[in-house]
Amino acid sequence: MGGVGSISVLDGWLPVAAWLAGMAGLAFLLVPRRRRRWWLAYPLLLAVAIAGTWVLYLLLVYVWLVISEPLPLDVLAWVAGAAFAILLALYAGRRARWPWRSGAAVAAIAVVVLAGLQINAYFGQYTTVGSLMGQQTHVPALAAGLKRGAGTGTVGTMSARTGAAMPRHGTVAQAPIAGPASGFDARNAIIYLPPAYTPNGPDRLPVLVLVAGQPGGPQRWLDAGRLARTLDAFAASHHGRAPVVVVADPNGSTAGNTMCMDSHIARADTYLSVDVPAWITRTLNVSDPGRGWAFGGFSFGGTCAIQMATTHPRLYPDVIDISGQREPALSVKRQDTIARAFGGDAAAFTARVPLTLLAHRSYPGTHAYFAVGAHDRRYGADQDIVTAAARSAGMHVKAVRVPGTGHSWAAARAGLAGGLRYLAPTWGMGK
Repeated sequence: MGGVGSISVLDGWLPVAAWLAGMAGLAFLLVPRRRRRWWLAYPLLLAVAIAGTWVLYLLLVYVWLVISEPLPLDVLAWVAGAAFAILLALYAGRRARWPWRSGAAVAAIAVVVLAGLQINAYFGQYTTVGSLMGQQTHVPALAAGLKRGAGTGTVGTMSARTGAAMPRHGTVAQAPIAGPASGFDARNAIIYLPPAYTPNGPDRLPVLVLVAGQPGGPQRWLDAGRLARTLDAFAASHHGRAPVVVVADPNGSTAGNTMCMDSHIARADTYLSVDVPAWITRTLNVSDPGRGWAFGGFSFGGTCAIQMATTHPRLYPDVIDISGQREPALSVKRQDTIARAFGGDAAAFTARVPLTLLAHRSYPGTHAYFAVGAHDRRYGADQDIVTAAARSAGMHVKAVRVPGTGHSWAAARAGLAGGLRYLAPTWGMGK
């Protein structure tokens, strides 16, 4: 991805330009245009923008159940600001001439663009203009020469065992992972093979299965999560060795939500605990399932990670839970989640959530790393509850707050790096 598509929307000149244009646009809209009582109309328009944003938010979350979780006030404030700019342009432009109307339209657009970039900056979902427009980093298909038993060299062009230099970067590829046991139709998985990976031989690396947030997909870990950069940095300090990472898709679509469970929606748990491990061990030269395998994720993926660790502790004895919830959900109304996924059977749902399992089972062999943004009040509170339950269940726990972040991919990137360092000793890779 190059040209305009490679321009960052999180840092650099574009966010600065958006701030300048947005503030100039708002100032332009706030300048009175010889209208009487503008000092009364402007506060009224602001109140309408705030009230309208709040009502729409309540409808989307609690009535129409379109959004499955509450939104932070920072995001709602930017939405209200954009609405205020639009109302200002409509109000002041009613009797103005077309040159001013055109200027008001441009000014309102500038404010809306600024608000959109700030909302995206909070979550960090899109990193470049290209990703914002739906473009994705090109990922080649997993080459046959990288599959188990295909050759003797490392993933780079030179073998470390012949005395040549170890490659600086791992290999990123994609591959479909079918669901013969679950019947689940997943999108292609993203695979990271560290520099020391060999398609055969005795050095069988550990495995980290990752899941992205929702809405989203495996590609988000590559773009917003900067997966390759984080794993390359880890490998560089561990002689080219790092876990083989498989970013799996338990949702099937950007808006899908299976809650990583076997339910009326899909058999996502079976997909992640049977189909995905079977494909990994059949296709890649990695350690056997069990010790050396970990499951991680961000947001929805973090919730999924603790679900996998508590439901399948022998398969995934280690976990990286970044900004996960206390339990999976389809909406803010628990009864709606139960009705849609379990036909109203509350006992069936409750029996499978992590807090229930942690309360009734012991996990002395599990190492759990929890990370959440320091400004993420909702998920921070949820994770405090899960962390306490994990400790009580005998897990080896480390919990951190990521400074300066909320519920965002910035927290996910820092959480993944910290989780890798924490689990390194369990993989025989030192600290």
